[in-house]
Amino acid sequence: IANTPCVADFECMETGATYQNPVTATNRNPLYTKLVNTGFRFDVLALQSSGALASSYAGNVVVELYDKSAAASCAAATPIISQNLSFVAGDNGRKTIAADMLLPDAYKNLACRVRESSGSAPVSGCSSDSFSVRPTQFNSVTSNANADNAGNSPTSTPVIAAGANFVLTANTGVKGYDGIPKIDPSLLQWPNVPSVIDGGRPAPRSEER
Repeated sequence: IANTPCVADFECMETGATYQNPVTATNRNPLYTKLVNTGFRFDVLALQSSGALASSYAGNVVVELYDKSAAASCAAATPIISQNLSFVAGDNGRKTIAADMLLPDAYKNLACRVRESSGSAPVSGCSSDSFSVRPTQFNSVTSNANADNAGNSPTSTPVIAAGANFVLTANTGVKGYDGIPKIDPSLLQWPNVPSVIDGGRPAPRSEER
């Protein structure tokens, strides 16, 4: 009589990535950063109690993503998105989710939970890794250095002298994002530079701060 490995846990990880058992600081089962409003998929793995793949597992599961920073535990988490997935023995204990996950909001710390949808003692498990979902772009940048649109008036106010602080505010238009954007000096542009006579100067070089 052949022994059929029993499922004792589940894992979620990037499609195509090599499964690591055990998981260590240098050997992860990774879930990478995703983008809002951009579909993504990943693999679900059925595991034995030893951590080895339950290669003959067959069953129906629910795959959920939850906000790890807002959950007291994996079991207590409230899912923000979910879908069903069916394993057959030919999947060898690992299967890519059937449809794209699509999230309109940003999250700092999402994790995956997989739970069996039937059975007398359904098994559930959570991913060993977590990931973020970030905006695709900043859709507006505003500043208090806004005396005139052309940027070449020597008299319009407010006047901000060289070396004085000013404020730049970037907005993504995406709920949930509270990161701190950084400026890449090599990408600075200086359109409509006023002449030196009118108080202008060349655009700052990348080494200037």
